Amino acid sequence: MKTKLAPPHAHTNPRKPIDLDNRLALRVSEVSRLIGVSSATVRAMIQRGEIPGRRVGSGERSVSYVVPLDGLRRWLGGAAGIDRPAT
Repeated sequence: MKTKLAPPHAHTNPRKPIDLDNRLALRVSEVSRLIGVSSATVRAMIQRGEIPGRRVGSGERSVSYVVPLDGLRRWLGGAAGIDRPAT
């Protein structure tokens, strides 16, 4: 009898709201849902330094990242011009 494996990111229910209270960081799958791009795009943006992210774990075959919530908020604010000083 074969064991069924959960698909990647099965722990992230797309219909369940993401609780941002008392969180320091978000998983890549959560960030992708919040900003409306794929997880692969979020990982690529982290690797290019476009959004803040931290590599976690020491896996050789797979790499995991988390995105600090305050850094994501700054990035989103900067993209929208919210946190730029008025001239």
